[in-house]
Parts: sequence; structure tokens; C-alpha cells
Amino acid sequence: ISILNPDLSISCMIKGSDNFGSLRWDGKHPQEAVLEGLPKHAVANKGDTIITSGFSDGFPKGIPVGIVLKQQSELDDNFFALRIKLLADFSTLSTVKHDERRA
Repeated sequence: ISILNPDLSISCMIKGSDNFGSLRWDGKHPQEAVLEGLPKHAVANKGDTIITSGFSDGFPKGIPVGIVLKQQSELDDNFFALRIKLLADFSTLSTVKHDERRA
């Protein structure tokens, strides 16, 4: 399943921290996604690397996913979201390797 599926959510974290949230595509741009549900105390700077947290099935911890572009919004008093530039350009992918072990 491509990250460009708006129903897919992948647990990701800010590299070098223990803060994680859910990465999903908001349907706006194929090279960007949103990392939601980060705790308000988390520190994220433009250019920080976002990696998989290991909490989503099929995605081991530490796979680089994207780079922080900006803080997008405050979701409420406890959480905020980041706009992420994805490392892969999913709009140009044409071949995906199928893992027979997971079929």
C-alpha cells in the first residue's frame, strides 16, 4: 500500500527522540505528508529526519521517511502536527517489489 493512500497511517518518530505520531497523506501533494499526534513538548526543527518507529506492522524501526518542512498546526492543547517532505517521490514510482513471504 502506498503512503498516498489516505486510509494508511504509519507510526513514525523524530529521529533522535522518543516522540512519535501517525504519518498520513492528506491528499494535497504527492511529495508531502503530515505527522500528526506529536506531544506538545516534542521538539522538531525544519530539516529534522522522520523515521519509522517500529510500531506499525511491516515497517521496522529506523527507516528514513521524510524531512520536517514546518510545524503545520496545533491539534489541541496536547498535540501538534508537522508537514513532512517525503524522501521518495511516490508520484513517479512505477515498480514495487512484492515480498512473497508477506503474501
